[in-house]
Amino acid sequence: MRLLLIVFTAVALSACGRWTPGYIITEDGTMLSNSDVNQRDVTVQTIRSELDKQLGEHWRTQVDLPELPVYESDERNLSVSWTWKKATVTVTLVGDGTVPLTISEKEIHDEITDFMYQKVPQSKKNLTVVVSQKVDAAQFAALKQPVKPATPAPASQPRTYTVQAGDTWADLSQAFYGSAQHWRFLSDANQGGELTVGRALVIPAKP
Repeated sequence: MRLLLIVFTAVALSACGRWTPGYIITEDGTMLSNSDVNQRDVTVQTIRSELDKQLGEHWRTQVDLPELPVYESDERNLSVSWTWKKATVTVTLVGDGTVPLTISEKEIHDEITDFMYQKVPQSKKNLTVVVSQKVDAAQFAALKQPVKPATPAPASQPRTYTVQAGDTWADLSQAFYGSAQHWRFLSDANQGGELTVGRALVIPAKP
């Protein structure tokens, strides 16, 4: 199972709960404000979508994560991230009763633990993952939703981005490449210069 990482980019938007400059780009291209609530909800949806793909058409996943993450920045390393001080992930695997579960609860538990441990860096004792299964045709029907596979843009068609107020090269590198360390690569690809609002940037493939 491969749990996908969440991608960030930067523009000032308001949201419920704690928020920071920036927005979240989900796997289907939806843009959400960069808030603690949305970060939590997208993390839950990522787990659910990836598990649903793995489990097949006769099982669906219900995921609960009550705690909200905290936004932390490290100016020295030009990095920002949302992390959980404590996280409790409860996963219920719901079947329609026609096909037995083909992946063990332990395998799923270990995969989610590995995925979430990146987001709960302090200690594994602050992360609790509970996985269970049940057969319930009615609940299965309520949870059944088609999962759209991610469709990456062709290499011949690089992405573009319009600069927003407050953007920096480091923020954009973090947004599109998952790390601020590629800011110079991104800057060079656009002949450097000032990030003025409205400027169109080309976002090449990750180096």
